Amino acid sequence: MFATRGRLDQNVLVNFVELSPAAQVRTLRSVAASLPAAFGVEARRLRLISQSYNATYRVDAADGRRFAMRININSRRRPGELLAEVSWVAALAASGTVRVPRPEPTIDGSYVAWTEVPSIDRPIPAVLYSWLDGRDLGRQPVATRVRTLGAAMARMHRQAADWQLPPGAELTPFDRPLLGDTRHIDEPHDLIDAGIRRTLVEAEEHAAVVMRRVFERERRRIIHADLHGGNVRWHRGELSVFDFDDCLLGTPTEDLATSIYYLDDRGAAEEMLTAGYESVTPLPPIADGDLDALLAARNLLILNSLLVHTSRAMRDLLPAFLHNTVIKLRGYLDEGVYRHDRPGLVPFG
Repeated sequence: MFATRGRLDQNVLVNFVELSPAAQVRTLRSVAASLPAAFGVEARRLRLISQSYNATYRVDAADGRRFAMRININSRRRPGELLAEVSWVAALAASGTVRVPRPEPTIDGSYVAWTEVPSIDRPIPAVLYSWLDGRDLGRQPVATRVRTLGAAMARMHRQAADWQLPPGAELTPFDRPLLGDTRHIDEPHDLIDAGIRRTLVEAEEHAAVVMRRVFERERRRIIHADLHGGNVRWHRGELSVFDFDDCLLGTPTEDLATSIYYLDDRGAAEEMLTAGYESVTPLPPIADGDLDALLAARNLLILNSLLVHTSRAMRDLLPAFLHNTVIKLRGYLDEGVYRHDRPGLVPFG
């Protein structure tokens, strides 16, 4: 899916996925250096912040402004989905619902700049947002900040319930575990034997039934769909939300489940998250077993993406991630409970 071809230095034809991590960084930096101009920004300094699913750079402009620029090297967001993203973030910023970055328009007013990346055979979109000060919450944020995150999510859900997509915008429905992506878990792979594939497919089938029920039961709206410690910042007692690249048409329960997936502690941390949510608005109706199925679905979605990830560093995580996935999903299928602390897990990342 992502094994694309192009021409690099010395006229050698290669796949981006085959480049070393350092070569991938060099390739993208040459592209990134020219992109701020499309937004009418003269870049004085460009610094790579993250190159994993997508590539994010801090841009220091000559006029003193600072921005975060995201280049969608893995995300396959369609133009209508990108329009939905920037429109919603702009609406959240204007309403003061939560603290978010402001999208910067291109010189033609479109908010998305399209570029070509050597060794990738499709146009790549980039967006530019105002810079957010502070530090990411990480995987083990303190309890008060988890509670604040829950409250921020609830405010976003309330705002989104009445917000309308602008003309031309679209959203992928969050109604199936793999979101309609190609089922790479079904494709031949050196690390996936028949037994592993049976576990993955069985878990996907179980989770799909629950997701459809949740999707049809609750009032649907645009949701962030990736609210975890790496996409939230804390600065001077205030929480900020960013990276809306995964926003979907979904339900509050699905948004909550995604955040809970990234919490190491299904006990105290989950209670603080839901308590923060309830401080703003009542929790959605979550039936027994729904949350565990949605956690399993999130695990499957990440694995399915990792199987074809373009980033070499991320692909190197696959053996350990797959090993842990099989243990967690087998436990879910046997007991109906999804946990991150099952015996036999190996460290990764």
